[in-house]
Amino acid sequence: MNKVITKIKQVKTKKKKYFWTKENCRKVALKYSSRGEFSKNNRTCYSISARNKWLDDICSHMTFIKKPSGYWTFERCKEAALTCKSPKEFYEKFRTAQEISRQNNWLYDIREHMVPTGNRYKRIIYAILFEDKSVYIGLTHNVSRRYKQHITRKNCTIYKFIKDTGFQPLKCIHLTGTLSIKEAQASEKYYVEEYKNNGYSILNCVKTGAIGSSLNKWTMDKCKKEALKYNNRGEFSVKSANSYNAAVRNGWLDEICSHMIIKRRPNGYWTFDKCKESAMTCKNKEEFYKKFGGGFVVAKNKGWLNNFFPLKSS
Repeated sequence: MNKVITKIKQVKTKKKKYFWTKENCRKVALKYSSRGEFSKNNRTCYSISARNKWLDDICSHMTFIKKPSGYWTFERCKEAALTCKSPKEFYEKFRTAQEISRQNNWLYDIREHMVPTGNRYKRIIYAILFEDKSVYIGLTHNVSRRYKQHITRKNCTIYKFIKDTGFQPLKCIHLTGTLSIKEAQASEKYYVEEYKNNGYSILNCVKTGAIGSSLNKWTMDKCKKEALKYNNRGEFSVKSANSYNAAVRNGWLDEICSHMIIKRRPNGYWTFDKCKESAMTCKNKEEFYKKFGGGFVVAKNKGWLNNFFPLKSS
C-alpha cells in the first residue's frame, strides 16, 4: 500500500514539474504590464521563464517606463526611498534611483530609516525580549522573516515558550548591523553572555554560532576575481552568468565592476540602422538585450524588434 501511495505522489510531482510550459507562462505574463509586477506577483513563473529564456517573447506586450533625463533629483530619490523598508527593497524597486544616489553620495541621507538586511554572507544579531526577563538571541540575514518563523512554527523555541507561559514578546530588537559570518558568530556569543550577566534567562537551546543553510561557491572574492576578466558588465553577464547573478543578488556589483568602462551613447545614437547592425551580431533577443541594452530598449519602444528577430511561424 505504501509503495502505491509513493508512486501516486511521484506522478503528482511530475505533473507539477511540467505544468509551467511556455504557453502557461505566457497566459500568466499577460496579466501584468511590467516585468517588475510579473516577478513580484508570480516569482515561480517568472523564474522558470527567465531560466528557459522565454521572457523577451512572453513579455513583448509589456512597456518599459523610462524616466526623462534629470528626473531622479535628491528629493525624488528620498521620496522613493521612504516607501522602502530595507536597502534591498530600494534596490529592487528603484534601481536607477539607487545608482544615481550612489553616484551623488546621497545613500546615507536617504536610507537612514531603513532596517538593514543581510544575505548568505552577512548576518544580523537580534534579541526577542519577554516581560519575565527571558530573552532569545538570534543570528539571521532577515530579522523580520525569522521573527515570524519564531512565533508561528510549532517546533521553534519561542513558539513553545509562548504556548507554555502565555507571555507575548515585548519587542524584537536589532543588536547589530550587518556583520560578516565570523563577526556575527562571535557577537552572538558575546550578547548571550551579556544578557545572562544582566539577569536574563536565555531561551536559546542550540549552541550559538549556527548559520543555517550552507553557502554557495560564489563568494565576493571569487566574484571579484571573475569580474576582473571582463571589460564591461554586458560581457561579464553573458560569459559568467552565475557569478554575475550572485554579485547582483548580494549587492556587490558596483564594487567588483569598478574597473569596468561604462559606455554611454549620445542621445539619438540608436537609430534604426544602428539597432539593426548590432542586432545582426546576436543570435536572439536575449543576447541583443545583454550586449546592447540601450539599443534593445529603443528597438522595443519603436517596435523594431520583430524586424530584427522575426517570429517563427508555427
